[in-house]
Amino acid sequence: MLLKDYVASLERLLSSTPFVTGTSLSYEERPPIAGLVKATITFSDGSQLDLREFLILEPGVQTLLSLPLRTGSASAQRCLLGG
Repeated sequence: MLLKDYVASLERLLSSTPFVTGTSLSYEERPPIAGLVKATITFSDGSQLDLREFLILEPGVQTLLSLPLRTGSASAQRCLLGG
């Protein structure tokens, strides 16, 4: 799978999610078989998820490192923490 195809599938998924109100996705190819995806996802409660994902793209997509950070509403942060 090409990195741009992976990012396009993420964009389709996020655009069909009702509680996501905005997205910003970018990517950098790291030849020959890796890539970095950066995303900011805004939710209906005003909170945001900043995401960085380092991927190996062959033989399939494998996430090596994913760094999520959610900011915004305290209730959204409690939901993430299970509280």
